[in-house]
Amino acid sequence: MKRLAIFILASVFVLMLSGCNKHSQGGQDMAPNSTEIDSVAQIPEDDYVVDTISDGEKEDDTITVCPPNLTLQTLQDLVNRCGENLTWDDFSPYYNTGDIGSGLYILRYPIDWDYYLLIGGSGIDLPPMYIHLVSGHDIKNYIDVRFDDIDDFISNTPKLSEFSYKEMLETYKEDVPGVKVSGFNNTSRVAIETLTDVLVQAEEECTVEYDTTDISYDSATSIWRVVFYKANSAGGDQTIYMDNYGVTCLVVYGE
Repeated sequence: MKRLAIFILASVFVLMLSGCNKHSQGGQDMAPNSTEIDSVAQIPEDDYVVDTISDGEKEDDTITVCPPNLTLQTLQDLVNRCGENLTWDDFSPYYNTGDIGSGLYILRYPIDWDYYLLIGGSGIDLPPMYIHLVSGHDIKNYIDVRFDDIDDFISNTPKLSEFSYKEMLETYKEDVPGVKVSGFNNTSRVAIETLTDVLVQAEEECTVEYDTTDISYDSATSIWRVVFYKANSAGGDQTIYMDNYGVTCLVVYGE
């Protein structure tokens, strides 16, 4: 009788162990032959890095939203609504590059490569002295939008032309005479905000005499093309190709 009791107790103990082991394995929902990743070092590398911040290190969930750029259509709408009574406040919702004046308070509002707006005066507590829509191709070509016709100005100012950098590369290979692919002056990034910036940067690479320039842009690849040449001469021209940060990608002579 004593032996039977011991046997029953031992059987119960074994069944309890078996049940516990089965329960612990059932908690893992893993595919057959799968390998559990137990460290960050085992995760395949990617093009980005994710920083993990503990609860005690989290910062305030503050999102900084950049104001939108002014557009020609928005400018026209403001003029139609306010006319000669336009104020500094009318443009406050839009991005500007900050005070660029020396003596006067001047704000510059980028629109696109062809145009930008300049508002100048003694200060924002006084009415603007001028509100100029300026051609990006010629800083001396502008109108005061409060008194002049915007549509007429736009129709009579040059526009930035487009080209295909991909098609150009198919024509001008590295082994083609007159094609330069290295040894450039412009190798560091700079701020390119206006067509004047583009021209000034390209001039750093120019090695020919010129009296005329043509600027075009490939929006698909963000590449600038600046051609330097003499208007009444055949040959002797030079074309500079730069990225949107002013870094030279290619130089072609006699294109």
